[in-house]
Amino acid sequence: MDTNQQDLIHLRPQNSDEIDLGELLRKLIGEWKLVTAVTLLGAVASVVIALQQTSIYRVEAILAAPSIAELGAMVDQTLVPIDSEKAMEKVVESLFSIKNQRAVFDQSELLRLSGLDSTVTPNELFSTITRDLSITRIEREFYNLPDQQRSPFKEVNISFDSANAAEAAEFVNTLAIKALASSLETFKDDAAARKTDQIRQIERQLKGLQEAAKQGRLAEITRLEDANSLARDALRLQLNLLEQQAKTNRLMRIAQLEEAIKTASSLKIIEPISWESLRPTNANAQFLNNLSGAPEAQPLYFQGTRLLIGERDMLAARTDDLLYVAESSAIELKLTQLSADPKIAALKARQNDTIYIPNYDELITQKSELVNLLVDFPIARMASLIQPAVASTIPIKPNRKLIAVAGTVLAGFLGLFFALIRIAIKK
Repeated sequence: MDTNQQDLIHLRPQNSDEIDLGELLRKLIGEWKLVTAVTLLGAVASVVIALQQTSIYRVEAILAAPSIAELGAMVDQTLVPIDSEKAMEKVVESLFSIKNQRAVFDQSELLRLSGLDSTVTPNELFSTITRDLSITRIEREFYNLPDQQRSPFKEVNISFDSANAAEAAEFVNTLAIKALASSLETFKDDAAARKTDQIRQIERQLKGLQEAAKQGRLAEITRLEDANSLARDALRLQLNLLEQQAKTNRLMRIAQLEEAIKTASSLKIIEPISWESLRPTNANAQFLNNLSGAPEAQPLYFQGTRLLIGERDMLAARTDDLLYVAESSAIELKLTQLSADPKIAALKARQNDTIYIPNYDELITQKSELVNLLVDFPIARMASLIQPAVASTIPIKPNRKLIAVAGTVLAGFLGLFFALIRIAIKK
């Protein structure tokens, strides 16, 4: 059986894809010139490319939160509450402000450098700057706070990557100074606006209190005048009733006098007489009608026509019956007093209602304090530039050594690839 298997070996198909590694290695070594040439060429090209890359430098500045002393009078005022962290937040807002960044860029040497390169416009360069500019909060590990708590907002790092280190450092420092000034001005504007708003609120409140006091005074005058008018109407009605009563009494008296005059005329009684004078003799007792012995009232006509006519004419000529009414004088005095009510007169003559407003003087004091409150803060600082940016001499990129090594390695692989292609063609 083994003889049969050996006889059939020559019938097995040969695999044409098998590679003899030893032979391939010998052929690659034979192509060492090609591989070496390509590798050297790639190494030279990599070095040239690495040397032609523009060096990028990183400049950094650090801003620190202000102390209470640096904040100065800003801490004492109550218009806009401020502390170190809030001050830093305002500074960071100013740093991120495109308006501030553009203003600093327009005055920096970076704008002049962009003019030297006709292919880069100022807007394009500014867009590049905003992309390469980094503003980050510095987290210090030594605070040792729990994970859910953040460390105090104490420092901010401003970094900028640029090929022009000196100009970049100047840009960063100028931007930091601009942000400090801008944030302080913003705070002053906020304080001034809040001051103006509070003054206007107090003025509106004062005006409302003045108007309310005036309306209250006018309402009190109206109420007093209405009550005064009702009281005077009641007194006038009482006077009218007394006058009517007095007139009625006078007319009744005149009528009585008229009747008595007629009787006295018929009896020819001119002067006053008595019952005794009418008796013919003292013995004539039929004229004595009063058996009780009490004094008997004499008839009105006994006064005689002379007195009766005089009284009648006097009563007929009377034009004011109230002169003879005892209560009328007191009522007239009350009417006179009500007509010149001193309380109503005082309310009408009042020129200043504010003296009767309880908290008016307090509001005036608050307004005066606000008006005199200074919102300038000349010595205050929102932050401190504790580390200005300086021009670095060590670029952060490109890594020329890495470029040269990587280029050389790639060139070596490319040389091997070319050698394999050449071996395949020769085969």
